[in-house]
Amino acid sequence: MVVYWVALAFFAVVTNSSGVVMKVRVNDTLPQSERFSWWNRDARGVSRKYRQLFPDSYLPDVERYSFWLFLVMLAACVIASLQKPN
Repeated sequence: MVVYWVALAFFAVVTNSSGVVMKVRVNDTLPQSERFSWWNRDARGVSRKYRQLFPDSYLPDVERYSFWLFLVMLAACVIASLQKPN
């Protein structure tokens, strides 16, 4: 059961760190007037702009699929913890 929670934490870190990396690269590329603010939580907007600026990158896909994998792993952990051992 501990392995599930460690994997869940790993995917949460991957999802969060890929979003931060994309925001840093986008903000370094854009002019001052078009940059995203750091407190803005618009992950889709950052991902969309990142895809436009870096079309060959795989980071937007990693962020999207790791988020959904995180949710699936969370559901699996909850279901596994609710079941009684035989």
